[in-house]
Amino acid sequence: MKKQFGRALAALGKSVLIGGQLSAAHAALAAGGGLSKATQEANNFQVWEYGFIAVVATCYLGYEGVRCFTNKGSWLEDFGAACVKVAVVGGAGTVAVYLFNIWSS
Repeated sequence: MKKQFGRALAALGKSVLIGGQLSAAHAALAAGGGLSKATQEANNFQVWEYGFIAVVATCYLGYEGVRCFTNKGSWLEDFGAACVKVAVVGGAGTVAVYLFNIWSS
């Protein structure tokens, strides 16, 4: 059950991020704003993306915390691993922005 929940959560996150990025870029280019409009839309999407990731991460950590509190999981192995996963996912957005800025300057 735990692996299925994790896989479903990862698939949902990937599809939302990819779909959102594609629709934001398409909307900006279709509006005829050019590169500056696309950059502005990407920045707006980035703010939304961080908020969405924060909500999902909070729910995930809450779920793992409840499991550990009810003795259905280990604080070190399950909750500790969940904290590391949340840290990696949170850092992924920052790394993506850094890599994007390498080519834009």
